[in-house]
Amino acid sequence: MKKAWGKKFFLFLVLPVFYFGWFLTYLANYYEHFRAIPENLYANSTSHYGCIYNFLFCNEGYHQEHDLCPNVHWSQRPQLYENLRQQLDSVVRVILKFPPRLGFIHHRRKIETSVRQTVQY
Repeated sequence: MKKAWGKKFFLFLVLPVFYFGWFLTYLANYYEHFRAIPENLYANSTSHYGCIYNFLFCNEGYHQEHDLCPNVHWSQRPQLYENLRQQLDSVVRVILKFPPRLGFIHHRRKIETSVRQTVQY
């Protein structure tokens, strides 16, 4: 009886939770780079500067800053953003209005860029 319970536990709990976790991870990663410009060092990913999201997810919204300096501790990313602000604001790059996990909402709207131009999808 224990064998059957172990298989059911794995099949109906562990496997779906594992799959859903990977799905959310890939979804967030997709929107962290959605509409980015790969050949531009300062625009090759997106950022979301919402304070609640960054508080809950260890400043993961500062993703462009993370891609520029991956060795900087997550708690120092806001300071890194301030240090790089002039370079980041000088290029057209995507700033998400919604967290990356909710990027599909942003996908249907106009994108906002750091130089405050609005680009139609």
